[in-house]
Amino acid sequence: MNYDPNNAPDPLAWLDLDESERMFAVQAYVRTFRIPGGPMHANMLMIVENQIAERNPVATGATVVRLIGEGLSRYDALKCVVAILSVEVYRVLTTKKPFDAKRYAVDLKSATAARWRAGEIG
Repeated sequence: MNYDPNNAPDPLAWLDLDESERMFAVQAYVRTFRIPGGPMHANMLMIVENQIAERNPVATGATVVRLIGEGLSRYDALKCVVAILSVEVYRVLTTKKPFDAKRYAVDLKSATAARWRAGEIG
């Protein structure tokens, strides 16, 4: 599979791939274009793509669609969601408290293209 974050993968085809195949595809993209963050960025992109394909949480896919509607490329919309997810993961790691799905959903719903462009997210 060739992965391109600006073109949404078919959700069923994406989920039919073994997780290692998904990761290989995303890592290949990140390596080819020398994306900062390397493997960590690839891991987070894959998680977000998984959330969109699984529709869990629903807010992830809805946020990406909304941000694209506000003028972001799909890849920038994904990076915005990755930044929001990264903040929540950081909270889990530093506070040893469980992932807060409600806070994550609120943060996704409050994301805007303007806030992303202003550097206010992540």
